[in-house]
Parts: sequence; C-alpha cells; structure tokens
Amino acid sequence: YDEDLAVLAQQYSLPRLKGSTEIVIADALSYMEMNERSFDLICIDLFKDQEIPEPFLTMSFLNNCRDALSENGVLIMNTPGNTAVESRTSKDYFQKCFQKVFPGAQCLHLFKNEMLFSSTQ
Repeated sequence: YDEDLAVLAQQYSLPRLKGSTEIVIADALSYMEMNERSFDLICIDLFKDQEIPEPFLTMSFLNNCRDALSENGVLIMNTPGNTAVESRTSKDYFQKCFQKVFPGAQCLHLFKNEMLFSSTQ
C-alpha cells in the first residue's frame, strides 16, 4: 500500500495519458487473486528496499496477472538492476519464471532497473 505513489502518479503521469485510467490502492497479491476484470496495461513496481517480496515472484501471481490482461494487454514489471548481482538475479527470474508465463517477453535494462515487458500474444 503506497498512497504516496498514487499521489505522484496522479500529479505527474496520469495527466499525460490518453484514455481512462484507474489507480487501485490495495494489497496486490489479494487483489490479483480475486480480480475478475481485464486491463490493457498492468504495471508492477513492488520493491521493499531493493528486493521484490517473494510472493510477487511466484508463477501463481504472474498467472493471475496474465489472466487479468485484455486480449492485447501488456504487463510491465520493474525489477532491480542497479548492481551486477541485482541485474543477474532479475535476469534469472526473467528466464526461469517470467518467460514461462509470458513467452516472447523482453527484458530491457533501463535506468538502473531490469524492466520486464510482456504481452498476451
């Protein structure tokens, strides 16, 4: 739960987006388990210090996210990549887990992060 991020998004990002947007402040794990809606874009940015909590790195969580994407929906997941160790850990996760749920996904190093991109196609 990070209401500060929601405020920042509403202030800086949402005004630049076209189309309808919605910010949900909730426990992401529970929300995705119970979600019945579909989304064109899901952004996952879940850090505690420089680590992503383990429950959000599971196949189950990724499957729930995949199931919540619309036909042409895209999921973007921000993972640590500031150091060589963080980058390697993120790339291992990408290969061993993320790509299994999202074949054809891409991993790009951007701004000290490894950004994981996927689509439903």
